[in-house]
Amino acid sequence: MRYLLSTLTTLAWALWFGGLATMFVVTRATFRESHDLGRAANPVMFRTFEPYILVVAGLATVSAVAWLALNRSLPLRIIAVLLVLSAIAAGYAHYGVSRPMQSLSPSSDQWKSLHARSMILYTTQSALLTLTGLLLPTAMRDRKPTAS
Repeated sequence: MRYLLSTLTTLAWALWFGGLATMFVVTRATFRESHDLGRAANPVMFRTFEPYILVVAGLATVSAVAWLALNRSLPLRIIAVLLVLSAIAAGYAHYGVSRPMQSLSPSSDQWKSLHARSMILYTTQSALLTLTGLLLPTAMRDRKPTAS
């Protein structure tokens, strides 16, 4: 079971982290190609991308917590906390920022403020997921379940 949960956590983490990296690259590329293309394509990308992120974030978080129930090592505790914090950021980015942005004009001050908040949330997720990725190999090597 531990092997299944560690694999599931790692796979979901990789899809989440890779999705964020792809989002950053594609967003920059569309604006670099054409500002009009970026303004047209990126809202569609975010509407498509964010539900995907919520699914893989949920899967990564739930599987890490289940893995933690079997093995309470320190690296795994940290991983679970990092994933929970990242999932909270993902949820807030979608429900608290992106959804309200959809009804606003990109030239409005409120849209600009939400956009800045969105960038902070996505950068935070990326940083937390980077730390998670650095800890995953250590957690996967720890085979001894602890009793507390």
